[in-house]
Amino acid sequence: MPALLIALLLGFAFPAWAEESAEATTIPVAAKITDRYGAEWTQRLSDRAVLKAGRETGIKDILEVWYLNHEVWAWTGIDWLRYAERWEPKLRSVKPALPTAAGLRVPTGPQKDVPCEGVKLTPADNITDAVANHPEGTTFCFAVGTYKRAYAQVKKGNVFIGAFDGANGAVFDGDGYTWHALFDLEGKASHVTIRNLFFRNYASPTQDAPIVIWAPYLLFQQNDVGGGTQGAGVWASSYALVIGNRIHHNAQEGFKVVHDGSGAAPAVGVTFDSNEIAHNNPSNGYWDSGEQGGGKAWNTQYLTFWYNDSHDNNGPGFWTDYDNIDTLYWYNKSSYNTHGIEHEISYNASIIGNELVQNGGHDTHSACPGWYFTCGAVSIENSGGVNGGVIEIAHNRIVPGKYGRALAYREQNRGSGQYGPWLVRNVYAHHNMIDLSQGLKEAQVGAVQDRGDNAIFTDGSIRFGYNEYVGAASHHFTWLNNGWMSWDQWLAHGHDAHSTDTAPASPDCPCPPDSRR
Repeated sequence: MPALLIALLLGFAFPAWAEESAEATTIPVAAKITDRYGAEWTQRLSDRAVLKAGRETGIKDILEVWYLNHEVWAWTGIDWLRYAERWEPKLRSVKPALPTAAGLRVPTGPQKDVPCEGVKLTPADNITDAVANHPEGTTFCFAVGTYKRAYAQVKKGNVFIGAFDGANGAVFDGDGYTWHALFDLEGKASHVTIRNLFFRNYASPTQDAPIVIWAPYLLFQQNDVGGGTQGAGVWASSYALVIGNRIHHNAQEGFKVVHDGSGAAPAVGVTFDSNEIAHNNPSNGYWDSGEQGGGKAWNTQYLTFWYNDSHDNNGPGFWTDYDNIDTLYWYNKSSYNTHGIEHEISYNASIIGNELVQNGGHDTHSACPGWYFTCGAVSIENSGGVNGGVIEIAHNRIVPGKYGRALAYREQNRGSGQYGPWLVRNVYAHHNMIDLSQGLKEAQVGAVQDRGDNAIFTDGSIRFGYNEYVGAASHHFTWLNNGWMSWDQWLAHGHDAHSTDTAPASPDCPCPPDSRR
């Protein structure tokens, strides 16, 4: 890293209650922090402007502020910026030394004693009227209790914060009847904060959700959204920050990320950080042409998933489908879903440091047919790097489930999108640990096509290297539509020249490394 980037111009003293967040924290976790000059940094939740000693530092509309190695970094959803007496914009390829442990890095769900100053509401109040009768920018503080069939059309800058005493919280309950809880269907209510609330039993239709915010800069923090009788849990659009939530047991899927409210442009810079996304589509139903599971993103730029834990969803853990470009999947856990990460008819992506274990591991074999080369820990479907970009798959731990696969690339006749044809091109998988000893005794790694064009195999843009395999000696590879290829045959095609294969251990011995390389 250049010397300029590591110049230490700010030091921080953390109060005792924030010590556990001293490294790799963000402002939504540690609300206040004091630098060595005695200036206090905090965050204005309504628009996430960073304030120093009560004054704005000159940057607005950031998604997260990170304190790393005593430096201040801001993530805008597109670029990093670093603070050294002023904000310095950095290229997307420059990033701070983020923590490399996959999975949740902050507590999820409502937290005890979150402060709130504003209009105080109880279950006896009419929530719809209260929001309608107060101006933009009003903060609403919800007492512990159940708010039956509660709903409100939010306004710009509204803040909604629920009380939680450690056992009971503020619960919005749709009672199996109400479609939406807090919504902005016209895309006019930017900079809304929804924090520390429970949402239960909303009857949003399929492809809808109780939380629908189409305007930019939603902060959806440490809520619990579950039990939706149809549809998804939360719907977010441009520059939304969805952090530390539990999104679970929703009938169709956990989340939706879709274009802006007008439908005229992609959703840009959405960030999902440290959410537990679990047990969505619990009935294992087939919803609206097959969209179900952890959630799906449609038509996005610079979408980020980092430090989430998506598990036990009947459907993909993370799914991007249709014209998603520059997507980041960093340091997530995805387990016991049909797919770990599914990147479909999309473009450039960075899939780094994830733990992808037992996907395709449920007993629902029909969801993972062997002839379709699906249910991958990473499934790349008609997606590839464009304009000098790549799909990079690196430093992941991959253990396919009973019916799952490891790296499954599939190309069909799917047409083209706004950045070019939807083809599997410019994909580089390297430095992954891939354990093939537990999965199906069939193709686990490779590419297939059924469009009558072998360019996917011949143009040299699909690369594998420096990976560590366990149990690769079996016939686990596919290339040139040969689905029963041995390790030696795979190497003969020029793949994994710098990779290793270790035989799986047996109950009787810790077996030595396989001699085949």
